[in-house]
Amino acid sequence: MIQIDKNEPFIILLDLDQTIQGNIYPQLQEYNLIQYLNTYNESSHKLVQSKKLLMNDFKEEKLLRPHFKRFIEKMRKRFANVEFFVYTASETYWANYIVKIIENAIDVKINKKIFTRDDCIIDNTSGKIMKSINHITPELFTILKNKYKLKKMVDYTFKNIFLIDNNYVLYKNESHMLIKCQDYNHTVVIDQLRNLKREYTDIYYEIIGKFLFNTNFSSAINFYAFYYNSLKIQKGSPKTLDRFWKTQLRKFKRTYEIV
Repeated sequence: MIQIDKNEPFIILLDLDQTIQGNIYPQLQEYNLIQYLNTYNESSHKLVQSKKLLMNDFKEEKLLRPHFKRFIEKMRKRFANVEFFVYTASETYWANYIVKIIENAIDVKINKKIFTRDDCIIDNTSGKIMKSINHITPELFTILKNKYKLKKMVDYTFKNIFLIDNNYVLYKNESHMLIKCQDYNHTVVIDQLRNLKREYTDIYYEIIGKFLFNTNFSSAINFYAFYYNSLKIQKGSPKTLDRFWKTQLRKFKRTYEIV
C-alpha cells in the first residue's frame, strides 16, 4: 500500500457537473428565470428558488450521484487528513449557490474556497477550459498551512492530491493526478413554474414565454397549453445504479494508508 504521512493533507478535488451531480440544466434554467423575472419585479419581495424543492431534486430524485454522501463520510473516517475541495468550470455565483444546496441536502461540508471557472485556464490553442492543480496550489497552501503546519516554499507541491473529473481537463504534466469517472447524466425534469404563484404567471406569461421558448404568446391560455405540452414530452432519465463513488472509495481504501 502507498503510505500517506498523517501530517500532510490528502487532497481530493471534486468536479461538479456530471461528477458530483447529474444534468443540472433544468434547475439552472429555473434559477435564471427567477433572476430574470426579478428585473421586472419592482416589489421589495423578490422571487426566490425554493431550496426545499431543489434539495429534494438532489436527495430524493437522485440528481446527486449515488453514494456521494457515503464516500465523503467513509473517506473522512478512514483518512483523518483528507481534504475535499470542489473544482468546477461553472461560474462562481452558481457554484457557490449549488454546493451549499448539496451540503444542506445531505448534511456534509466541503472545504472553502470553491474553485470555479475563475480558477481555470483557457487553452490558447483549442480554446478549451482546462484545470490546473499547479495554478490553485498557492491558494490551497494558504488555506491548509496552519492546520498542517506547512513550511513555506517558493514552489510548494502537495504530495497527495487528485482531481476527480468526468473530463480530461488537466494538461499532460498533471494527468497522473486525474481520476477519470464516467459521466453521470441523470436528469430530473421539473416544472420550472413551481416557484411562481398562478396569478403571477398569469400577469407575466409573455416575459416567461419569451425567456423559456423565445416565442411570443398571444394569451395566457396559449402559453400554458404550449408550456405544459413541452413539459409533458420532456423525459427524465431512469434512476441509475451508478456505483462510481462506491467503487472509488474501495480503491482508495485498498491503495492508501495513513502512517
